[in-house]
Amino acid sequence: LFNLVYSNYVLQFIKNKGTFIETCYMNLRKNGWLFLHTFSKNDIIFKDKGVDENKLKNLLKKTHFKNISICEFKIYDYEPGHNHLHNILEITAQK
Repeated sequence: LFNLVYSNYVLQFIKNKGTFIETCYMNLRKNGWLFLHTFSKNDIIFKDKGVDENKLKNLLKKTHFKNISICEFKIYDYEPGHNHLHNILEITAQK
């Protein structure tokens, strides 16, 4: 079991987000933390794959996570050829 499960910009590509969240929960020690960054459904580029904040919060609650925090913010992508804003969700939750 782990004290921390960290996922960086992967959740938007996972089809069964519920199974992913449950697997994270099962692999955490008591009081362990889940930390995720993912693209929001409000993101211009990932609008079709972006994650809905309310649906994600419901999945976390259903899985019995506590101390859930979801923050959406914008970050500018300076990668060559990109040069646009992204809407990012930062999620923390505790087992």
